[in-house]
Amino acid sequence: MAEDRYIYKSQIKEEFYDIANKFVRFNKEVFKLHPKWFCLVKTSLQQLPNILIIPEFLDLKLELLRHCDLFMRKNDLEFSDGYIEECWINIYEKNYYQEFHDHARTNFKYFSGVLYLTDDNSKIQFFRDNSIFLKPKKGEIIIFDSSYEHRVLPQDSNSLRVSLAFNFKKCRDYSIKANDSR
Repeated sequence: MAEDRYIYKSQIKEEFYDIANKFVRFNKEVFKLHPKWFCLVKTSLQQLPNILIIPEFLDLKLELLRHCDLFMRKNDLEFSDGYIEECWINIYEKNYYQEFHDHARTNFKYFSGVLYLTDDNSKIQFFRDNSIFLKPKKGEIIIFDSSYEHRVLPQDSNSLRVSLAFNFKKCRDYSIKANDSR
């Protein structure tokens, strides 16, 4: 696998994402095929564009924000004022997949992330200058530049592939340093 500085990987403790797995188990009616996506994936995005508004998700939200901060530091990005604007859960059954897409917007900047909630996950493929394939593990978080095209390869097992995806919206960069005397 080729390394890419703008792809961040880390592991999150189960205590932070267990609430998302419980949500999936007890709220099956929230997950529908997205009418505008050309793929097979059930998502909460249409019915609940930011799952992190649920009070029980506060600890997970704070953990995701901590990793967003680490992503910015790893890439020497200036401190950024921002927030997780969208956060949704995707469910992939056998042969379900996601087509190539990106999360870039023209009027503001994003970076995006995915947290994996299951053990048996099909690969995610990123494409920028070359292809990068990652086989995520349960509890792994991957954060990446939103302009990176990516897709989810078909789930080839009978196990569900469940992931939580999010977009961090950067509002303003702060370039004033602590020793700046303005």
